[in-house]
Amino acid sequence: MLQFHAALSAMTLTIKKPSPLFLWICSGGFAVVIDLICLFILVDLFHLYYLFAVPLAFFVSASANYTISTFAIFRNAQHSKRRSYIIFMAISLGGLAALTIGMFILVDLLHVHYLISRFFLAGTLGVSSFFLHKYFSFNDMGGKLSHE
Repeated sequence: MLQFHAALSAMTLTIKKPSPLFLWICSGGFAVVIDLICLFILVDLFHLYYLFAVPLAFFVSASANYTISTFAIFRNAQHSKRRSYIIFMAISLGGLAALTIGMFILVDLLHVHYLISRFFLAGTLGVSSFFLHKYFSFNDMGGKLSHE
């Protein structure tokens, strides 16, 4: 029995915390799913023009992403929750502007399906969004992430 306990003690498993970027990708992926579902419902079921539906779906998914980010990724943020939400949404508005322009180019000019366009733009805008939110929404120019 003593040998088994010693062997078990020697086999301790070290679980490394996932990086904030990885967690952001996961929460962003969840937000993209929410965005695509909302976009589909608004465009295909309610027959709303896609350029009007994009901001509505984006607001819902950005709010979900903020909630996940606050509790899972950027827990050690130095701003109050209210202030970080305002900064988060202000940065998100810039992302929404880029998204809307990108959607117009891909859908109206290049004739790419609106859901494929939205999925593609999620990946391209997601990385820049992480760094903007990391330094401005949650960390007051260099605070610590929950991972650090």
